[in-house]
Amino acid sequence: MYNTIIDGLCKTSNTSMALKLLRKMEKLGCKPNAITYTSIIDSLCKERRVDHALDLLSVMRVKGIPPNVITYTTLLQGLGSSSRWEDVERLLSEMGARKISPDLHTYNILVDAYCKEGRTKNALDVIEIMIEKSLPPDVITYNTLMDGFCLTGKMDRALEVLNIMRRNGIAPNCNSYTILINGYCKRQEVDEAIKLLRQMSVEGLKPVVETYNTLMYGLFQMGRQNEVRNLFHEMIKKGNKPTIITCRILLNGLCKNQYMDEAISFFRMMECKGIGHDIQIHTILIDGLCKNRKLDEARNIFDKLPWRGLQPDVKTDTTMIKGFCQEGLLEEAKVLLSRMEVSGCLPDSVTYNTIIRGSLLN
Repeated sequence: MYNTIIDGLCKTSNTSMALKLLRKMEKLGCKPNAITYTSIIDSLCKERRVDHALDLLSVMRVKGIPPNVITYTTLLQGLGSSSRWEDVERLLSEMGARKISPDLHTYNILVDAYCKEGRTKNALDVIEIMIEKSLPPDVITYNTLMDGFCLTGKMDRALEVLNIMRRNGIAPNCNSYTILINGYCKRQEVDEAIKLLRQMSVEGLKPVVETYNTLMYGLFQMGRQNEVRNLFHEMIKKGNKPTIITCRILLNGLCKNQYMDEAISFFRMMECKGIGHDIQIHTILIDGLCKNRKLDEARNIFDKLPWRGLQPDVKTDTTMIKGFCQEGLLEEAKVLLSRMEVSGCLPDSVTYNTIIRGSLLN
């Protein structure tokens, strides 16, 4: 029962409360086990409190509670995310000394940590160890490695990984192609990304909304708005519902390319579908209207935010302040700045720079 409650507290980021409950368990004579400690260690690692997590591992040793492979895997993930590679090596050695063999998930976490830092050579070394230990890489391993090559701009190597997967009898999934599409879009090779989208259909894979989002963002970056429209309609036709991320990408692209009427129509359509209820989406639209000298429309949307149940954040307020400054309405900008301080949405350096620049311009 205690483990269930502690797990729930950790999953809702109430780690301090989980630690208090752990101490209470011990006082009441209910001995914690590896599951109890692993739940809290996992939560501490996710909060980037890795030293506290390592302290808890030491407590387990002192109290004679043996850590299991999940405990070590959780800590390795936390250490890898914090680039503490010496500690990773030490922990792997400790696992070996305790005769605890890393499983597929452990190795995948190591591959992922190395790839996120662009250390693909280290990731390849881990994969070699996996093969030596008769733990063949799965689709997650290969996708992670592809992502690592894409992050470092090595698209040839990423495609080579795709071919290795096939040779090893592992069918690429939708995520495999989305990773490659993202890699090509970042290199502004959008035509190659489109070819991959079409190849997915040939192979019987249905692109998901994340695949379309990635490609639409890439097309906007290249100024190919018409193709974005076609892709959006194709996405809907194939049964993919737009997400908040889709809305942000499309609205941002339309505003930046000065298609304000279309941006407003799209915003209204998404609102009707119940998708546009998001402060970032409203901020993008307010910013686009201000930049296109449509301050009254921007102010109208901004003033209605509380009515829509949305709280402006520092970026929203700063965007509106910038709009006022552009139109010479410095007093209104200062009023909004004062209101930010009262409401508890404290201005940041960008807000003050905006006001200073506005004062100089006016």
